[in-house]
Amino acid sequence: TIQPKVLSELAAGNRNSNGFTERFLYVVPDDQTKAKWNSERKSPSFDILSAWREIVGKLTGIVPAADSGGDIMPEGVPFSPDALQRLYSWQNESTERCNAEGSDTLTAIASKLEIYAVRFCLLLALSDWACGAKKKKAIEAATVDRAIRLTEYFRVTATRVQGIIGEDALTDVQLAVMSELPATFTTAEGVAIAGKCGMAERTFKKFLRDRRGVFFTRDAYGSYSKL
Repeated sequence: TIQPKVLSELAAGNRNSNGFTERFLYVVPDDQTKAKWNSERKSPSFDILSAWREIVGKLTGIVPAADSGGDIMPEGVPFSPDALQRLYSWQNESTERCNAEGSDTLTAIASKLEIYAVRFCLLLALSDWACGAKKKKAIEAATVDRAIRLTEYFRVTATRVQGIIGEDALTDVQLAVMSELPATFTTAEGVAIAGKCGMAERTFKKFLRDRRGVFFTRDAYGSYSKL
C-alpha cells in the first residue's frame, strides 16, 4: 500500500540502477477511486478463511524425504515437454521484444521476471495439488500459460512504477521536452522540439532510447508515441 510518490524514495541512490527495484512485484489497480461503503455488498458463499488455511496448511505441511544422514532429498516437479516448449517460446518472444526496444529498463524488468515466471509455474502447480485438482508431479502447458499471464501482469505494473519513479526524477529540461512533445511524433520532430527546450540532439536521442517503454513506445522506425 505504498503511495506512488513514495516510490521515488524506494528507488533513491542507485537502487533503481542495480536491479533492486526490479525484485519487487507490484500490484497497481486500474481503478484507484475511493470506494463508497455499501450495505448491499454480498458476503462469500463459503468460509474463505478456513479454505485458505486448509490450502496453505497442506503446502506448509509437506514433509520432504531425507537420506540416512538427515539431509533433505529434493523432489523434482519437472515440466512436461509441451510446457517447457511454451516457456521457451515465451522467453524468446520477450527477449526479441527487449532487443528491439533497446531499453535497459525494460530488459532489467524482463530479466528478473523470467526467474519469477519459473517460480510461478511451481507455485501454481503446487496450489492446484493443494486444492485437490491435480498431482504435483509435473508442470503442464496450461500451468505455464497461467504463469505467463501472471508474469505479464507484473511486467505492465513494473513499467508503470518505473514511469512514476522516472517522472519524479526528470530534470526541468526533460519535463519541458515531455510537455512540448505531442502524443505522436517522429525523431526529427522530437529533435526540433528538444532543441527549442535547450536539449541537444544527441541528449534527446539518448533520453528517447533510455525511456523507451516507460515514457515512449516506438510505433515504427523513427515514429514514436507518448505513454
